[in-house]
Amino acid sequence: MRPVRPRILLFPFSPGFDICLPYMADIDDDELLRAFGAVALDFSEVEELLVSHTAKLVDPNDQGVGLATLAGLDFRKILEIFDTLVRERTSLRYTMVRNPPYANAEQIHDRLKPLVSRIDKVREQRNHVFHAYWRPTFTYDADSDSFIRTPGAAESIRHQKKTGCGYIDTRKIWTLGELQTISAEVREVARQLKDFVMWANTLGAKHKLFPEEEY
Repeated sequence: MRPVRPRILLFPFSPGFDICLPYMADIDDDELLRAFGAVALDFSEVEELLVSHTAKLVDPNDQGVGLATLAGLDFRKILEIFDTLVRERTSLRYTMVRNPPYANAEQIHDRLKPLVSRIDKVREQRNHVFHAYWRPTFTYDADSDSFIRTPGAAESIRHQKKTGCGYIDTRKIWTLGELQTISAEVREVARQLKDFVMWANTLGAKHKLFPEEEY
């Protein structure tokens, strides 16, 4: 790895001060960049699945109405609507009026809770990755008296506020493996969401919880 001499404002380990390092555009590790892209693309599938299936809950007879209703809402709000409507459309009140055969509603609710929790967890992980300032990490090499870019790693910096403290920043060194683990977790959540929808539909006989539109 080529030695790099970043511009140093003050000694990098001085309390309260920092080293002037390059930013995300200077990360030239192809594997690391692919890992960032994989997190984004994998999470986009979770978003599309969540919106599509929530739209079916909003209006079982016309998914387009559901999509129009959800347009512009953020991911967390759509997740809350998904959770609420699954419970509502399998509730005793709803089933007494419309009489779909949801005798296994309790099973649906039991499986729904950890699914929603896991979806929300990957949302937080995705946000940590994409709502941060990124830059390469460096290790000081005494032999060359230079800072060497650390392969397969990058640092995230998040600017936040905290009651009683004011401004704080949260810094974390991420490895390639950690980003790949997030991507794998996001893919697993997408699979679990698909499985939940298929499984719930098998319990509803003719009255499917997530009906497919007929064209």
